[in-house]
Amino acid sequence: MSEKIGVIGLGRMGSAIAERLATQGLSVSGWTRSGVSSQWAEPLGINAVDDLGKLVEDSDIILLSLFDDAAVLDVLDQILALNLVGKLIVDTSTVSTDLLTRKIGEITETGASAMDAPISGGPELVLAGECGVFAGGTGQDFDRLSPILERFSNRCAHIGPLGTGLAMKVINNGLLQGAWAALVDVVQIAKRSGISLEKTLDILGKGPAVNPMMKARIPKMLGEDTIVGFNIHGAVKDSGVFVNTAHRLGLEAPTLSIARDIWNRSLEADRGESDVADLISLAYDEA
Repeated sequence: MSEKIGVIGLGRMGSAIAERLATQGLSVSGWTRSGVSSQWAEPLGINAVDDLGKLVEDSDIILLSLFDDAAVLDVLDQILALNLVGKLIVDTSTVSTDLLTRKIGEITETGASAMDAPISGGPELVLAGECGVFAGGTGQDFDRLSPILERFSNRCAHIGPLGTGLAMKVINNGLLQGAWAALVDVVQIAKRSGISLEKTLDILGKGPAVNPMMKARIPKMLGEDTIVGFNIHGAVKDSGVFVNTAHRLGLEAPTLSIARDIWNRSLEADRGESDVADLISLAYDEA
């Protein structure tokens, strides 16, 4: 008998996870703090649940997809008061690497276990089953969880103990944020050198300098694709997590700090809800 899945948090990423798992034939229920209607959930193929306790009761594996530390802690505190015996709590959110390790004692006392399994890639990759997942926790829990993760990830890795999945997310996406910061600089050089953004991105997209994630977003950078995948507001939040992680480990991480400052400046242009690719066209226009 397959495990029943409960998804807590139905924003862009949580909705994509729930929809993808449902299309793979799993029983999926969804709950969100802002409420979810059956009319909204039906096209996703999931069951709308308006009571958190009911979702927990009906689920074997509980996936959290929430925005920040405060949201995750709030939900954890609520569900820790419930019957969690035999449940596996999986946090897919991008939050502090020590969040679950600070709560694991309380979680195990309830008879549950927990893993961190943050996702690399936007909702479009989740829906295509092509995102990356970095899992931290015991090998036994990973063996239980991996058949679920493999329904929406073709790059699922068990990194190590609890917290290491989130650490790997910081490592992986921190490197991407550094690349975004460098791209901001070079497109401004292109602008002042009289080279169009189209020509610049065409050349970069055909060579080794731009990573696959950036290359896939070139149509968004040029305004040809206006669908928002991962927005700037989310990138700002993530960059703070990355820098804070480095500082907590006694590292300065100057490049990550520069990237954080660039993302923060983009909010001043009221672009928070725009796709991260908008950062590049904005930088080019401002040069």
